Amino acid sequence: MDWPRDKKIEVYAQAIRGLLTLEPSIEKRLKYMDFVDIYSALDDNERRLYAECYPQENRNMAGLTERLLTQGRQQGIQQGLLRGREEGRQDGERELLARQLSRRFGPLDTLTAERLQRATTAELERWADNILDARTLEDVFGAN
Repeated sequence: MDWPRDKKIEVYAQAIRGLLTLEPSIEKRLKYMDFVDIYSALDDNERRLYAECYPQENRNMAGLTERLLTQGRQQGIQQGLLRGREEGRQDGERELLARQLSRRFGPLDTLTAERLQRATTAELERWADNILDARTLEDVFGAN
């Protein structure tokens, strides 16, 4: 983008003002804000001058950024909680199946214990169902 050097901060401010006025989507505003930042390439001094000369636009964009960061953190926390619950559930299934196998067939050998540790949730559930009808340890891990 080509503009007079002494107008750089003003052009940046107009771009931000237009973005805030014309784009209703918060996500798109942030995306376009990145574009404006990349192509304007304000240095630290220019950013300070922008904040002084255009305080409302600066506050609006800072508020937008903070709101999006907060939303992102909240989504990350929720995803982490869901993942933790799933991992906890899988660990519980694994431990219960290991206990049931040990009780039914005696102490588990190293290979069987390792197999349980590598198992997916679907495998653990299938094996837990198989244990009800299995006569041997191999029957539990069979392809039912």
